Amino acid sequence: MTSQNLRASAILALAGAAAASGLAAADYEGVTLVEVGEILPGTTTWRIYANFDAPDDRFLAVNADANFGDAGVLRFEATAALVQDAGPFNGTAFGDRPNLFDLNGADSWLSIGINAAGNGSDTAFSPGFLGGDGILSVVEGMFFESYDNRGYFDQLPDTPEGDGAIFAQFTLPTGTSWSYQGIISWADEAGIPFSNPFRVEVVATDCNGNGIIDAQEIANGTAPDCNANGIPDECDIADGTESDCDANGVPDACDVADPANDCNANGIPDACDIADGTEPDCDANGVPDSCDLADPANDCDGDGQLDFCEILLKLDADCNGNFVLDSCEIASGDAPDFNFNGVPDDCEKDCDANGLPDFLDLDLGLGFDCNYNGRLDACGIADGTSPDANANGIPDECETDCNENAVPDFIDLAFGLSIDCNGDGVPDECGTDCNANGIEDDCDLADGTSADCNANGVPDECDAFDPALDCDANGVVDSCEIADGTITDCNGNGLIDLCEIQDGVSPDCNANGVPDACDLANGRPDCNANGIPDECDIAFGDDTDCNRNGIPDACDLASGVEPDCNANGIADACDVADGTSFDVNADGVPDECQCIDDITGNGEVSFGDVLDLLSAWGDCPAACPEDVTFDGVVDFNDLLAILAAWGPCPGG
Repeated sequence: MTSQNLRASAILALAGAAAASGLAAADYEGVTLVEVGEILPGTTTWRIYANFDAPDDRFLAVNADANFGDAGVLRFEATAALVQDAGPFNGTAFGDRPNLFDLNGADSWLSIGINAAGNGSDTAFSPGFLGGDGILSVVEGMFFESYDNRGYFDQLPDTPEGDGAIFAQFTLPTGTSWSYQGIISWADEAGIPFSNPFRVEVVATDCNGNGIIDAQEIANGTAPDCNANGIPDECDIADGTESDCDANGVPDACDVADPANDCNANGIPDACDIADGTEPDCDANGVPDSCDLADPANDCDGDGQLDFCEILLKLDADCNGNFVLDSCEIASGDAPDFNFNGVPDDCEKDCDANGLPDFLDLDLGLGFDCNYNGRLDACGIADGTSPDANANGIPDECETDCNENAVPDFIDLAFGLSIDCNGDGVPDECGTDCNANGIEDDCDLADGTSADCNANGVPDECDAFDPALDCDANGVVDSCEIADGTITDCNGNGLIDLCEIQDGVSPDCNANGVPDACDLANGRPDCNANGIPDECDIAFGDDTDCNRNGIPDACDLASGVEPDCNANGIADACDVADGTSFDVNADGVPDECQCIDDITGNGEVSFGDVLDLLSAWGDCPAACPEDVTFDGVVDFNDLLAILAAWGPCPGG
């Protein structure tokens, strides 16, 4: 049995004060009311104990005492009759009263002390108080009281009682209000007697006003009392004793006693944390997100947001609907992503249902997507979104449409919408038609409509439009003119000489219509090998031809054809002709190159030459060596010339 602190539903009044007559209360500690509970169905059994602080204290009696006034009346009163499980006033069955061996009976009784046999025979009752004499201890009814020191007494006051001596048990219908009061008579260790008043009271309440006592509702389970305080939970909540933030009819303190209802252990039911916004619950599972996040399995990417909510709010993808983020499936290797686009391959398109994403079919060459619409051609053809009229496995929109009429060329040809004169599978309007006559060039050539003298597959009239092929713009391809000899290409480079000259590609310094290179190749003189015909060197003043023999003077001198005795880079004949040198003897050699005053021929002009001159003085009808002035007479002029040239001859 358990001691209970009673609240509004069970009020316990303990009188522990000593009488004014000087009775001491040092050893008596008061009484304790214990609610045993339901021994018999629908009832509550209560027990009352007197408490002492030493085992040598003796419990003498429970009685009335007029000295205490109304507080000294021994009185029991209740709103319902006491319960006896042995029948009303049928005597006392063994075990109904307290003894050393059994306190489990449910009868209502009064008693103090027990004998060795444990049958309570040591206890006596005042005559008439209980409706009988002797040791009868059972009580019944709703009321009894006694005055003038009547009560029930221990006939052996030396029987030790100690603390916690039981002196009453009342069994009443659950929810009954009752009270019991009287005097505790006792003796201390020295045997000095004392008396103290006591009172216990149990007031049955109906806090919810439904006409049913709270204790009864709690007992029969119609009113929960989760905190076991004897008050229905609804009343604790209604009077503010207990909070019920989620309005579920259960005090919050009881809700949070189950950790499942307070996952964050903050003493507030999770439902309330969620309702007032203290804790978000994005997935509406009734569990604060912070608690869900405590399990890493609920936040696979570790971003502090529940995966379920990221998926629900489309903050992250879950393409296959398995409530696992695609990024996590890819990262863990559970979902391959061969194209690294962040989408599991099993979510990619697989229009041909071969188990491979279309992009992988394309990467591995297992399929094609000619129109770049992201679908395999075979799928477009199969579902009719891409026609394939010729059944070649290529969507028509990918077939050649050279005339851009939105009809594949093969259909144009098949239905006569286009002509294909050469049978190459290409409409003629798409082939080459350089002369714009509406017929492909190779057909013009094949039927002789156009000539192709150079066999380049292009009608000549079209080649003629190209200045590079008809440089002289005469309407005939240059290569053909060269081939038939109607025009020259002296250097065989495929270009008409005339055009090369006109374009400045090949010079023609003598304007003879033949490139200089060809003139030289054909033997035109270029004595100095400068790549320019000699006549042009002379004509443009790049070289001189003083003797007008058509050969640059430098070449004449280099070859020895013309002497240059004075080494001035000019032919002697030219020196003489232009007066640069004298040739008094008219032998074609500049006089400065001859010692004509050395008449004796000894290499110097000296006295011997004077003597020879003097010996020949006078007319010299025929040429004579002494006429050094060549005037037909040997005279004073000749003497002066000898004297002027006196000394060794130049060049010794």
